[in-house]
Amino acid sequence: MTNTKTVKIEDLLINPENYRYEPVGDEEAAIKNIVDDQGNKKLYSLALDIMTYNLNPTDQIIISPWQHDKTKYIVLEGNRRAVVLKFLVNPDRIRDNGLKKKFEDLKKQHQNKIITNVECIYYDDPKEADHWIALKHGLGNEGAGTEKWTSVQKNRYEQKNNGTPSIALQVLSFLESSPYISTDTKDKMKDVKLTNLDRLLSDPDIRNAIGINYSDGELKTEIDGKEIAKTLEKIVTDCIDPNFTVKTIYSKKDRQDYIKSLPKDALPDKSKTSEKLWALLQPTNNTGTVAKKIKVNPKNRQKLIPKTCNISIDNPKINSIYHELKKIPIENYVNATAALFRVFVELSIDHFCEKNEIPTEKTGKFISLKDKASAVAEMLEKQHKVNSYKLKGIRTAASEQYGVLGIKTWQAFLHNKDFAPTAQYLTTTWDNIQEFIEKLWEASNS
Repeated sequence: MTNTKTVKIEDLLINPENYRYEPVGDEEAAIKNIVDDQGNKKLYSLALDIMTYNLNPTDQIIISPWQHDKTKYIVLEGNRRAVVLKFLVNPDRIRDNGLKKKFEDLKKQHQNKIITNVECIYYDDPKEADHWIALKHGLGNEGAGTEKWTSVQKNRYEQKNNGTPSIALQVLSFLESSPYISTDTKDKMKDVKLTNLDRLLSDPDIRNAIGINYSDGELKTEIDGKEIAKTLEKIVTDCIDPNFTVKTIYSKKDRQDYIKSLPKDALPDKSKTSEKLWALLQPTNNTGTVAKKIKVNPKNRQKLIPKTCNISIDNPKINSIYHELKKIPIENYVNATAALFRVFVELSIDHFCEKNEIPTEKTGKFISLKDKASAVAEMLEKQHKVNSYKLKGIRTAASEQYGVLGIKTWQAFLHNKDFAPTAQYLTTTWDNIQEFIEKLWEASNS
């Protein structure tokens, strides 16, 4: 049932799982995603429009109660507007000085029009809003609306809510996690034309030609992972090319001609096979054989470190902290968990640095956690213990100054009585760096 609720701007939480972007750990990172994506010009234009014409009464912000604090509301739809409203109320939240000055001036010019409370569409259960959000963004109906989802964003929605990622998204997910794909290709994959990629690989004759079949909603193959990655990288690269249009692969004959035109060295060597049939959404190791399927950590678990995570730690003190983090009920002891979490990560990194002669001091001063984490990540990558895609979590967590591993947030945890982390934020951060920590200790024990 649809209801309306008037909410203070300060009680709106920008959604860390906005379908436009990869999920992040907290509101600050979610705001940064929007600012980086929209740019100063778009955000200021939206703010100016709101001050001139008010909010669009036909397109209200959609909210749901935040599960960790029922006095706060997560924004399901309208995150850009919510960010702009927050900036107008408090320009000090803006990191860019140029944009901050513009919002300060706008606030002075329209002091009597600043919106501090907003009427929103309210749902007790966020699932109730999914149908309307999907329609607005073009899923199931070509409706009008600002900032439509791209095909990649639509696929993220389908994958999360229906568990049915498209063929194209399965290919991109495989390539993003593959150690055989260049960083350059991974960076460009956001520009791929998913409709063309889907058209190609939805053709059973094309899949047969490259040794892939499709069953139970999954792309599967028996061919070595490196060989499949090579061919799919070529196909995806072609689909990124602006000159590669739907006319190139419109008919079955067009698609057959395309596959025949590929250089021989771009096609997989079908004599190189793995131990058994494996799915592209299932990770492979460096030999191309199937690795154990990754279990997703429960988001609403009671402990920071899930039971499924088993790390062998040979240092008694660090091992003790690790086991305490597996036992402490995070909702009851969120501040203690945050502090111990930070200590565990830094001691783990220092232990690895000591064993591998990575400096932790320079000219008598301690090196920052960010720099130490980067050095460890670089060494693990060079040793082929973990690929760059899997290291993104620790690199991001350590570089974000307002993250749990970032220095500004760490100081706030210790010294600011009004600043506190949330259980959800801490568990999300752990999930993002878990594989790094596992590989770090695996390498330390070897």
